[in-house]
Amino acid sequence: MSQSSPQKGGISSIIVKPRIAKLSLDLSNEPKKVNKNHMQPFLILANGEHAYQTNFAGKIGSDIGWTDLITFIAIQSEQIFIRCADYNDGKEEIVLGEGALEIVDYLQNPPKGPIAISSPMFKEGKKVGEIHFELEFLGEAFGNLVRSYDPIRLKKGQVIHRKLKYLNQDETEKNLVVISSNPELVTIKNPKIKIPPYGQEEIKIKIICPNEKERGVRVDVEVVEWENMVEESLYFRLRSE
Repeated sequence: MSQSSPQKGGISSIIVKPRIAKLSLDLSNEPKKVNKNHMQPFLILANGEHAYQTNFAGKIGSDIGWTDLITFIAIQSEQIFIRCADYNDGKEEIVLGEGALEIVDYLQNPPKGPIAISSPMFKEGKKVGEIHFELEFLGEAFGNLVRSYDPIRLKKGQVIHRKLKYLNQDETEKNLVVISSNPELVTIKNPKIKIPPYGQEEIKIKIICPNEKERGVRVDVEVVEWENMVEESLYFRLRSE
């Protein structure tokens, strides 16, 4: 894969949302019998050295699909490699298809807002279907873990309140400081949180509808014990209707 220069287009991060898969499952060449009724496909998405695995697919209408949101916080390649696989009742991995999303044009000419894109999937040189995605290209660079959420839709002048669950995955207590990057739109109601080892707390926020049709906002979670280093950023878009 060729290396890209995302700085040219001002793109530093990509949010990838796998949606629907339309695959014809040709399992005739597999060494062992596969039970199609028990299949739970998952995806592996990779950009350069960064790779992520989705949860198992669920039913979306008559198709299979995913609700995962994956953020690549540093772009290393002009492609996002895709592998769709299944664990065959937990025994071994079976590849159902492979493909790639070509993103070089989007890096050079970034679209505004999310776009729909699909990738043909191949197995042993034969096309077996396609997988549909939603991609969003962000000019903001993240140097830490990013958790992305689906867009929040608001009406003009509307104010809503949300609670975001936050999990401490470490064995030590943490004192958190929660900061909004857009305080005119998102207010943190409990900016200081103490969370026990492996515990869970709620970040309570107030959201105001933006004047623009769409606006990306970010909430940073800092850890006091880590000299206020940002542990995770929570990113979502506000859409005015």
